[in-house]
Parts: sequence; structure tokens; C-alpha cells
Amino acid sequence: MGTNKYRLEQEDEVDVLQIDNSAVRLSQIARLKELRANRNEDEVQAALSALTASAQSTESTGLGDNPHNLMHLAINAARVRCTLGKKGVW
Repeated sequence: MGTNKYRLEQEDEVDVLQIDNSAVRLSQIARLKELRANRNEDEVQAALSALTASAQSTESTGLGDNPHNLMHLAINAARVRCTLGKKGVW
């Protein structure tokens, strides 16, 4: 119990990937700043406004069989490069 009678005389080393979280975070922040600097802000605002208006509406604003489906608006927001944290919408 609790022991392995088939122990190896020499165990193989296991390579462990070391990740510098602070470097990854700084890299992601830099990429996000570049994305925000190069996107069309008018398209972003229009997509976020449409998504917000539809989400707040009590009437049907959707397309197709599901009149309350916000997916098409969310996909459009992603296509114009809306990001999390943009003016408290996402």
C-alpha cells in the first residue's frame, strides 16, 4: 500500500514549460493597444450602439426565427474589433 514495487532505478526528467506571466501580460496589453489604435472607431461605436440598443429593447430586434437573438450583433462587433471593457458595454 502506497508504494510501487516496480520503481525505476533512474527516473526520466520531465521538461516543464516555464511561462513568464508578466511578460505575457505586457505583450497582450501591447497587442490590444495596437488593435485599438488601428481599428475604425466609428464602426466600433456603431456596432456597440446596435448591440446595446438591442439588448436593452423589450421588442424584437433580431433576425430570422429567433427574434431575440443578439448573436448576429455580437459577431458584427467582433468583426469590427470591439474589445472587452469598451465603455462598460462588454
